[in-house]
Amino acid sequence: MTSSYNVVLLVDAADSALKERMKLLSLRLLNYLTCRVGLGQVRWSYRFLNSSGGRCRPPRRSDLRELGPRSWDEFEEELEACWERGRSGRGSTTATCRAALTHTALLETLSDFQWDRPDISSPTKPALVRGRRGRLIAVDEPLKAEPQAGCHNAVFLLSPAPHSRDQLRLFTGSAGEEPGLQPLMERLLPRGLQDIARGKRVTLYWMDASNWTQTWDSCDHFGYWKMVELMQLVGGRMLPSECLLDSTFQQVSEKPYTHGAPLKIPCDSVLSSLIGNDCEMKIQFPQQNGTLYFTAAGKFSLFAFKFD
Repeated sequence: MTSSYNVVLLVDAADSALKERMKLLSLRLLNYLTCRVGLGQVRWSYRFLNSSGGRCRPPRRSDLRELGPRSWDEFEEELEACWERGRSGRGSTTATCRAALTHTALLETLSDFQWDRPDISSPTKPALVRGRRGRLIAVDEPLKAEPQAGCHNAVFLLSPAPHSRDQLRLFTGSAGEEPGLQPLMERLLPRGLQDIARGKRVTLYWMDASNWTQTWDSCDHFGYWKMVELMQLVGGRMLPSECLLDSTFQQVSEKPYTHGAPLKIPCDSVLSSLIGNDCEMKIQFPQQNGTLYFTAAGKFSLFAFKFD
């Protein structure tokens, strides 16, 4: 069975210090998907948001197309222009939390694309919802046709995720409240957005663009685990950016509480597990019962696996 992907990258352009990191993350993510299923099996597009409240001009094109040099050049050009506008312009005058801004961007991204192959023989009148700044957004009816075998629709949000408890409070705009799972869901992924994503058969992924070395400075990781819990609850995934950017592992080993060789993560295995379909993973890697034996030999431990 041939797999294919319809992918939209939603890139947060709020922090210009992450510009090169965002470009590299986008490129390596697309490269990973094309190596997984083939260049001709990936259709993609992109949207931008500014989680600090600045405006991002919509891209010139709003269709899903095959990956190629021209589409990538356009992506880099428009992303650079978005950062330039962010540096020269002023942020939003209204106090809107990052969660609300991200929610609006996700809603518009889900609504702007035809996620299935267009069927011109049965046109339908789209429903309308009110998006950011009051503009009406067309929301297609849920896909009624059976999903194409092996076709995956996905939105990848590339943005720094909150890690500490205080960062989560700032993200949700609940300074004096305990940032629980339900308030977080209501602000970021409310039921209406979940229904649209489910109707269009789109999976949401958050690619945490935070720098690996900076996350260690957080006094706690309460916010990050809340985000992981929320994404799993709605059928999405939280993806660590270090799965695609292994060049920063050398810096991690300089931390005083890391020992031995730099941390190494099997990136392809992690991404395949997080992005892959659960049913397909079970077929490729069926569950087996086995026995694990530990044998001590001096200072070394030998591991032997015996499967039934």
